[in-house]
Amino acid sequence: MPSDSANVSSHSSPSRQSFQSSRPTSPTPGDADSDTEMQRLMRSSPDIPDSEDNMDIHDETEGASNLTGDIRSATTLDTMPAGRNLPSNLRAALVKARRQAERLKLHPYQIESVEAFVQSSSFDREVQMFTQLLAAGNKLESLATAAPAFSVSTALMDNIKSYVCAILLSSRLSAYKGTTARNHVFVGYANYIRTIWTYEDMSKAIIARERTHVPPNFDKDVNTKKTIMLAIQNELTQARSRIKKEIRASLAANSANDLTESLHILDLATDVVSNTQLIVTVPLCARLALLRSCYRKYPKENYWDKVDVKLAALRQAAKDDAKKLKRAMERLLDEDRALYGDKDKYKLPDDSETSRSWQHNVENIIT
Repeated sequence: MPSDSANVSSHSSPSRQSFQSSRPTSPTPGDADSDTEMQRLMRSSPDIPDSEDNMDIHDETEGASNLTGDIRSATTLDTMPAGRNLPSNLRAALVKARRQAERLKLHPYQIESVEAFVQSSSFDREVQMFTQLLAAGNKLESLATAAPAFSVSTALMDNIKSYVCAILLSSRLSAYKGTTARNHVFVGYANYIRTIWTYEDMSKAIIARERTHVPPNFDKDVNTKKTIMLAIQNELTQARSRIKKEIRASLAANSANDLTESLHILDLATDVVSNTQLIVTVPLCARLALLRSCYRKYPKENYWDKVDVKLAALRQAAKDDAKKLKRAMERLLDEDRALYGDKDKYKLPDDSETSRSWQHNVENIIT
Protein backbone atom coordinates (compact mmCIF):
# COMPACT_ATOMS: atom_id res chain seq x y z
CA MET A 1 0.00 0.00 0.00
CA PRO A 2 1.49 3.26 -0.97
CA SER A 3 2.21 5.83 1.50
CA ASP A 4 0.51 9.18 1.75
CA SER A 5 3.69 10.95 0.77
CA ALA A 6 3.82 9.09 -2.51
CA ASN A 7 0.26 10.05 -3.30
CA VAL A 8 0.96 13.63 -2.55
CA SER A 9 3.98 13.70 -4.85
CA SER A 10 2.12 11.98 -7.69
CA HIS A 11 -0.81 14.35 -7.44
CA SER A 12 1.23 17.54 -7.33
CA SER A 13 -0.11 20.48 -9.37
CA PRO A 14 0.97 21.03 -13.00
CA SER A 15 2.28 24.47 -12.22
CA ARG A 16 4.70 23.06 -9.76
CA GLN A 17 5.82 20.42 -12.24
CA SER A 18 6.40 22.97 -14.96
CA PHE A 19 8.28 25.15 -12.52
CA GLN A 20 10.49 22.26 -11.60
CA SER A 21 11.11 21.31 -15.24
CA SER A 22 11.92 24.89 -16.18
CA ARG A 23 14.62 25.23 -13.58
CA PRO A 24 18.05 25.05 -15.18
CA THR A 25 19.99 21.98 -14.43
CA SER A 26 23.70 21.81 -14.39
CA PRO A 27 25.08 19.78 -17.31
CA THR A 28 26.71 16.55 -16.55
CA PRO A 29 30.06 15.58 -18.08
CA GLY A 30 28.31 13.15 -20.36
CA ASP A 31 25.97 15.77 -21.75
CA ALA A 32 28.86 18.15 -22.54
CA ASP A 33 30.67 15.47 -24.50
CA SER A 34 27.57 14.66 -26.55
CA ASP A 35 27.03 18.35 -27.43
CA THR A 36 30.62 18.72 -28.56
CA GLU A 37 30.34 15.66 -30.76
CA MET A 38 27.08 16.91 -32.31
CA GLN A 39 28.66 20.27 -33.23
CA ARG A 40 31.64 18.49 -34.79
CA LEU A 41 29.37 16.33 -36.94
CA MET A 42 27.35 19.33 -38.10
CA ARG A 43 30.48 21.17 -39.16
CA SER A 44 31.85 18.22 -41.08
CA SER A 45 28.60 17.21 -42.84
CA PRO A 46 28.03 18.47 -46.49
CA ASP A 47 25.26 20.97 -47.41
CA ILE A 48 21.97 19.31 -48.07
CA PRO A 49 20.61 20.23 -51.53
CA ASP A 50 17.23 21.84 -51.83
CA SER A 51 14.48 19.45 -52.43
CA GLU A 52 11.90 20.04 -55.13
CA ASP A 53 9.56 21.47 -52.54
CA ASN A 54 12.18 23.88 -51.30
CA MET A 55 12.99 24.98 -54.89
CA ASP A 56 9.33 25.58 -55.66
CA ILE A 57 8.96 27.71 -52.57
CA HIS A 58 12.11 29.70 -53.50
CA ASP A 59 10.93 30.30 -57.08
CA GLU A 60 7.50 31.41 -55.98
CA THR A 61 9.03 33.83 -53.49
CA GLU A 62 11.39 35.28 -56.10
CA GLY A 63 8.59 35.59 -58.68
CA ALA A 64 6.42 37.41 -56.20
CA SER A 65 9.28 39.82 -55.52
CA ASN A 66 9.80 40.51 -59.25
CA LEU A 67 6.08 41.01 -59.78
CA THR A 68 6.01 43.53 -56.96
CA GLY A 69 8.90 45.43 -58.59
CA ASP A 70 7.15 45.46 -61.96
CA ILE A 71 3.99 46.79 -60.40
CA ARG A 72 5.93 49.53 -58.67
CA SER A 73 7.72 50.54 -61.86
CA ALA A 74 4.51 50.51 -63.91
CA THR A 75 2.54 52.52 -61.39
CA THR A 76 2.02 56.05 -62.71
CA LEU A 77 2.89 58.98 -60.56
CA ASP A 78 -0.60 60.37 -60.82
CA THR A 79 -1.81 57.61 -58.49
CA MET A 80 0.45 58.96 -55.77
CA PRO A 81 -1.05 61.18 -53.10
CA ALA A 82 -1.30 64.85 -53.96
CA GLY A 83 0.04 67.80 -52.04
CA ARG A 84 2.81 67.42 -49.52
CA ASN A 85 2.73 63.62 -49.72
CA LEU A 86 4.37 63.77 -53.19
CA PRO A 87 8.12 63.22 -53.42
CA SER A 88 10.16 66.39 -53.22
CA ASN A 89 11.59 66.01 -56.73
CA LEU A 90 8.10 65.59 -58.20
CA ARG A 91 6.81 68.64 -56.34
CA ALA A 92 9.72 70.68 -57.70
CA ALA A 93 9.03 69.44 -61.23
CA LEU A 94 5.36 70.41 -60.94
CA VAL A 95 6.24 73.90 -59.73
CA LYS A 96 8.71 74.37 -62.58
CA ALA A 97 6.23 73.10 -65.17
CA ARG A 98 3.45 75.33 -63.84
CA ARG A 99 5.68 78.42 -63.94
CA GLN A 100 6.78 77.70 -67.47
CA ALA A 101 3.20 77.13 -68.61
CA GLU A 102 2.09 80.42 -67.05
CA ARG A 103 5.03 82.26 -68.61
CA LEU A 104 3.97 80.95 -72.02
CA LYS A 105 0.40 82.07 -71.25
CA LEU A 106 -1.18 78.66 -71.68
CA HIS A 107 -4.87 78.20 -71.03
CA PRO A 108 -5.94 76.78 -67.65
CA TYR A 109 -6.90 73.42 -69.13
CA GLN A 110 -3.52 73.29 -70.86
CA ILE A 111 -1.75 73.92 -67.57
CA GLU A 112 -3.67 71.00 -66.07
CA SER A 113 -2.56 68.84 -68.99
CA VAL A 114 1.06 69.83 -68.36
CA GLU A 115 0.79 68.89 -64.69
CA ALA A 116 -0.77 65.54 -65.58
CA PHE A 117 2.02 64.97 -68.10
CA VAL A 118 4.67 65.58 -65.44
CA GLN A 119 3.05 63.03 -63.13
CA SER A 120 2.68 60.37 -65.85
CA SER A 121 4.98 57.45 -66.41
CA SER A 122 7.49 57.45 -69.24
CA PHE A 123 5.31 55.08 -71.27
CA ASP A 124 2.26 57.33 -70.90
CA ARG A 125 4.32 60.36 -71.92
CA GLU A 126 5.51 58.66 -75.10
CA VAL A 127 1.94 57.73 -76.01
CA GLN A 128 0.72 61.27 -75.38
CA MET A 129 3.52 62.85 -77.42
CA PHE A 130 3.02 60.50 -80.35
CA THR A 131 -0.73 61.06 -80.50
CA GLN A 132 -0.28 64.83 -80.20
CA LEU A 133 2.29 64.72 -83.02
CA LEU A 134 -0.16 62.94 -85.29
CA ALA A 135 -2.87 65.45 -84.42
CA ALA A 136 -0.53 68.36 -85.19
CA GLY A 137 0.32 66.82 -88.56
CA ASN A 138 -3.37 66.52 -89.41
CA LYS A 139 -3.87 70.15 -88.44
CA LEU A 140 -1.00 71.32 -90.64
CA GLU A 141 -2.34 69.35 -93.58
CA SER A 142 -5.78 70.89 -93.16
CA LEU A 143 -4.29 74.39 -92.98
CA ALA A 144 -2.14 73.82 -96.07
CA THR A 145 -5.15 72.53 -97.98
CA ALA A 146 -7.36 75.41 -96.90
CA ALA A 147 -4.73 78.10 -97.52
CA PRO A 148 -5.70 80.39 -100.42
CA ALA A 149 -3.52 80.63 -103.50
CA PHE A 150 -0.84 83.31 -103.36
CA SER A 151 -1.71 86.64 -104.92
CA VAL A 152 0.39 89.76 -105.34
CA SER A 153 -0.46 92.25 -102.61
CA THR A 154 -0.82 95.98 -103.15
CA ALA A 155 2.43 96.66 -101.30
CA LEU A 156 4.34 94.12 -103.41
CA MET A 157 2.83 95.54 -106.60
CA ASP A 158 3.95 99.05 -105.63
CA ASN A 159 7.47 97.72 -105.13
CA ILE A 160 7.39 95.93 -108.47
CA LYS A 161 6.35 99.13 -110.25
CA SER A 162 9.16 101.09 -108.62
CA TYR A 163 11.75 98.38 -109.33
CA VAL A 164 10.66 97.99 -112.96
CA CYS A 165 10.82 101.72 -113.64
CA ALA A 166 14.23 101.98 -111.98
CA ILE A 167 15.58 99.11 -114.08
CA LEU A 168 14.20 100.41 -117.39
CA LEU A 169 15.70 103.87 -116.83
CA SER A 170 19.01 102.65 -115.44
CA SER A 171 22.15 103.68 -117.31
CA ARG A 172 23.50 100.15 -116.80
CA LEU A 173 20.68 98.19 -118.46
CA SER A 174 22.06 96.39 -121.52
CA ALA A 175 18.78 95.36 -123.22
CA TYR A 176 15.05 96.02 -123.00
CA LYS A 177 13.71 92.94 -124.77
CA GLY A 178 14.12 89.34 -123.67
CA THR A 179 14.74 88.35 -120.04
CA THR A 180 17.52 90.81 -119.15
CA ALA A 181 15.34 93.46 -117.51
CA ARG A 182 13.06 90.86 -115.93
CA ASN A 183 15.90 88.94 -114.32
CA HIS A 184 17.25 92.11 -112.74
CA VAL A 185 13.91 92.43 -110.94
CA PHE A 186 13.32 88.75 -110.20
CA VAL A 187 15.05 85.56 -111.34
CA GLY A 188 12.63 83.67 -113.56
CA TYR A 189 11.39 80.15 -112.85
CA ALA A 190 12.24 78.91 -116.36
CA ASN A 191 15.78 80.25 -116.12
CA TYR A 192 16.14 78.67 -112.71
CA ILE A 193 15.33 75.25 -114.16
CA ARG A 194 17.48 75.55 -117.29
CA THR A 195 20.65 77.07 -115.92
CA ILE A 196 20.69 76.11 -112.20
CA TRP A 197 21.02 79.52 -110.60
CA THR A 198 23.18 79.79 -107.51
CA TYR A 199 22.34 81.75 -104.35
CA GLU A 200 24.61 84.58 -105.50
CA ASP A 201 22.72 84.77 -108.82
CA MET A 202 19.43 84.89 -106.93
CA SER A 203 20.68 87.69 -104.70
CA LYS A 204 21.42 89.88 -107.74
CA ALA A 205 17.69 90.20 -108.45
CA ILE A 206 16.13 93.09 -106.54
CA ILE A 207 13.10 91.29 -105.12
CA ALA A 208 15.12 88.20 -104.18
CA ARG A 209 17.64 90.44 -102.46
CA GLU A 210 15.30 92.81 -100.65
CA ARG A 211 12.65 90.14 -99.79
CA THR A 212 10.08 92.81 -99.00
CA HIS A 213 6.37 91.92 -99.01
CA VAL A 214 7.05 88.42 -100.36
CA PRO A 215 6.38 85.09 -98.59
CA PRO A 216 9.42 83.51 -96.92
CA ASN A 217 9.35 80.44 -99.19
CA PHE A 218 8.80 82.30 -102.46
CA ASP A 219 12.04 80.95 -103.97
CA LYS A 220 10.93 77.33 -103.33
CA ASP A 221 7.22 77.56 -104.12
CA VAL A 222 6.79 77.19 -107.89
CA ASN A 223 3.28 78.68 -107.96
CA THR A 224 4.36 81.72 -105.95
CA LYS A 225 7.31 82.34 -108.26
CA LYS A 226 5.15 82.04 -111.35
CA THR A 227 2.62 84.50 -109.92
CA ILE A 228 5.32 87.05 -109.14
CA MET A 229 6.90 86.52 -112.56
CA LEU A 230 3.62 87.19 -114.34
CA ALA A 231 3.12 90.41 -112.37
CA ILE A 232 6.65 91.58 -113.23
CA GLN A 233 6.30 90.66 -116.90
CA ASN A 234 3.02 92.56 -117.19
CA GLU A 235 4.47 95.59 -115.43
CA LEU A 236 7.52 95.58 -117.72
CA THR A 237 5.23 95.65 -120.76
CA GLN A 238 3.11 98.44 -119.33
CA ALA A 239 6.12 100.48 -118.18
CA ARG A 240 7.75 100.27 -121.61
CA SER A 241 4.48 101.41 -123.15
CA ARG A 242 4.22 104.38 -120.76
CA ILE A 243 7.80 105.48 -121.45
CA LYS A 244 7.21 105.29 -125.18
CA LYS A 245 4.02 107.34 -124.87
CA GLU A 246 5.80 109.99 -122.80
CA ILE A 247 8.55 110.23 -125.42
CA ARG A 248 5.96 110.58 -128.19
CA ALA A 249 4.13 113.26 -126.24
CA SER A 250 7.38 115.16 -125.61
CA LEU A 251 7.82 115.75 -129.32
CA ALA A 252 5.78 118.67 -130.65
CA ALA A 253 3.53 118.12 -133.65
CA ASN A 254 5.60 120.56 -135.69
CA SER A 255 8.91 119.28 -134.34
CA ALA A 256 10.18 118.77 -137.89
CA ASN A 257 10.22 122.57 -138.31
CA ASP A 258 10.93 123.82 -134.77
CA LEU A 259 12.39 121.32 -132.29
CA THR A 260 12.52 123.93 -129.53
CA GLU A 261 8.77 123.50 -129.09
CA SER A 262 9.38 119.99 -127.80
CA LEU A 263 9.90 119.25 -124.12
CA HIS A 264 13.29 119.75 -122.60
CA ILE A 265 14.93 116.55 -121.39
CA LEU A 266 14.39 117.57 -117.74
CA ASP A 267 10.67 118.04 -118.34
CA LEU A 268 10.49 114.67 -120.05
CA ALA A 269 12.36 113.01 -117.17
CA THR A 270 10.07 114.64 -114.63
CA ASP A 271 6.98 113.33 -116.42
CA VAL A 272 8.39 109.81 -116.73
CA VAL A 273 9.36 109.42 -113.04
CA SER A 274 6.14 110.92 -111.68
CA ASN A 275 4.32 108.65 -109.19
CA THR A 276 7.49 106.60 -108.64
CA GLN A 277 10.32 106.58 -106.12
CA LEU A 278 12.80 107.74 -108.77
CA ILE A 279 14.43 111.15 -108.90
CA VAL A 280 15.84 112.90 -111.95
CA THR A 281 19.58 112.34 -112.41
CA VAL A 282 22.08 113.00 -115.20
CA PRO A 283 22.42 109.27 -116.11
CA LEU A 284 18.63 108.97 -116.22
CA CYS A 285 18.40 111.98 -118.54
CA ALA A 286 21.11 110.50 -120.76
CA ARG A 287 19.17 107.22 -121.02
CA LEU A 288 16.01 109.11 -121.99
CA ALA A 289 17.99 111.07 -124.58
CA LEU A 290 19.04 107.77 -126.18
CA LEU A 291 15.46 106.50 -126.15
CA ARG A 292 14.16 109.70 -127.74
CA SER A 293 16.82 109.65 -130.47
CA CYS A 294 15.83 106.08 -131.36
CA TYR A 295 12.14 106.99 -131.38
CA ARG A 296 12.68 109.73 -133.94
CA LYS A 297 14.25 107.17 -136.27
CA TYR A 298 12.16 104.09 -135.43
CA PRO A 299 8.71 105.03 -134.07
CA LYS A 300 7.14 101.74 -135.20
CA GLU A 301 6.39 98.51 -133.38
CA ASN A 302 9.99 97.30 -133.50
CA TYR A 303 11.12 100.34 -131.54
CA TRP A 304 12.54 98.46 -128.54
CA ASP A 305 14.43 96.08 -130.80
CA LYS A 306 16.12 99.08 -132.41
CA VAL A 307 16.97 100.44 -128.96
CA ASP A 308 18.72 97.17 -128.07
CA VAL A 309 20.67 97.32 -131.34
CA LYS A 310 21.77 100.89 -130.51
CA LEU A 311 22.89 99.87 -127.01
CA ALA A 312 24.86 96.92 -128.37
CA ALA A 313 26.59 99.20 -130.90
CA LEU A 314 27.56 101.67 -128.17
CA ARG A 315 29.01 98.91 -125.99
CA GLN A 316 30.91 97.48 -128.90
CA ALA A 317 32.34 100.89 -129.83
CA ALA A 318 33.38 101.47 -126.21
CA LYS A 319 34.71 97.89 -125.97
CA ASP A 320 32.63 97.49 -122.79
CA ASP A 321 34.68 100.19 -121.08
CA ALA A 322 32.45 101.90 -118.51
CA LYS A 323 34.13 105.31 -118.83
CA LYS A 324 33.96 105.34 -122.63
CA LEU A 325 30.34 104.24 -122.54
CA LYS A 326 29.53 107.01 -120.06
CA ARG A 327 31.12 109.64 -122.33
CA ALA A 328 29.11 108.32 -125.30
CA MET A 329 25.88 108.64 -123.30
CA GLU A 330 26.81 112.18 -122.23
CA ARG A 331 27.29 113.15 -125.89
CA LEU A 332 23.79 111.89 -126.65
CA LEU A 333 22.48 114.00 -123.77
CA ASP A 334 24.24 117.11 -125.08
CA GLU A 335 22.75 116.52 -128.53
CA ASP A 336 19.27 116.16 -127.06
CA ARG A 337 19.60 119.36 -125.05
CA ALA A 338 20.73 121.20 -128.16
CA LEU A 339 17.76 119.92 -130.19
CA TYR A 340 14.81 120.03 -127.78
CA GLY A 341 13.63 122.86 -125.60
CA ASP A 342 15.51 125.83 -124.23
CA LYS A 343 18.91 124.51 -123.19
CA ASP A 344 19.82 127.75 -121.37
CA LYS A 345 16.70 127.65 -119.21
CA TYR A 346 17.48 124.39 -117.39
CA LYS A 347 20.34 123.19 -115.23
CA LEU A 348 21.09 119.50 -114.86
CA PRO A 349 20.87 118.10 -111.32
CA ASP A 350 23.90 117.40 -109.17
CA ASP A 351 24.37 113.63 -108.92
CA SER A 352 26.23 113.96 -105.62
CA GLU A 353 22.88 114.50 -103.94
CA THR A 354 21.59 111.13 -105.16
CA SER A 355 24.63 108.99 -104.32
CA ARG A 356 22.93 107.57 -101.23
CA SER A 357 19.40 107.34 -102.60
CA TRP A 358 17.25 104.21 -103.06
CA GLN A 359 17.65 104.59 -106.81
CA HIS A 360 21.44 104.50 -106.53
CA ASN A 361 21.27 101.28 -104.51
CA VAL A 362 19.06 99.67 -107.16
CA GLU A 363 21.51 100.60 -109.91
CA ASN A 364 24.38 99.06 -107.97
CA ILE A 365 22.63 95.68 -108.22
CA ILE A 366 22.77 95.79 -112.03
CA THR A 367 26.05 94.54 -113.45
